[in-house]
Amino acid sequence: MEGIPDDEKNYIIIQLVLTGISPLAVRKIFDNEFHPTRLKVRSTRSLDKSISLKTGVLNQAQIDILYPKDGIEPSSSKFDISLMLCLLRNFTDIDVHDQTPQPNNTSIAADLGRI
Repeated sequence: MEGIPDDEKNYIIIQLVLTGISPLAVRKIFDNEFHPTRLKVRSTRSLDKSISLKTGVLNQAQIDILYPKDGIEPSSSKFDISLMLCLLRNFTDIDVHDQTPQPNNTSIAADLGRI
């Protein structure tokens, strides 16, 4: 990346992390918590709570992906980072906060909070 100003290099790095690496890392944690073969059963059981999340947290597109029509199974491969983080925050014991964690905190919750 010779000849590219530092601020543009930083932008490129952040863009790659946010669109390439972060979704894969979050999906790995998400699939560990919501195993793909049990995702529909777990999301159906949690329907009441997720409906309450509709107001201001989940948008209609995310709800449609979480509860697809026509008997299609939901798949985390179609979930965006914000949907996966919302579900991890509200339906697991992972304590993801909105504040940036301390640099020495390397827990899964802290890493998810940084994303």
